[in-house]
Amino acid sequence: MYLISNIILIINVGALAFIIYLLYKILMYVSKR
Repeated sequence: MYLISNIILIINVGALAFIIYLLYKILMYVSKR
């Protein structure tokens, strides 16, 4: 049970970091134009 919750937490953090990274890339692309 503890392992499963840890895996879910890691996936959530990874997804959040990925979304932030995508937003950052979009912002950089928009500001360059």
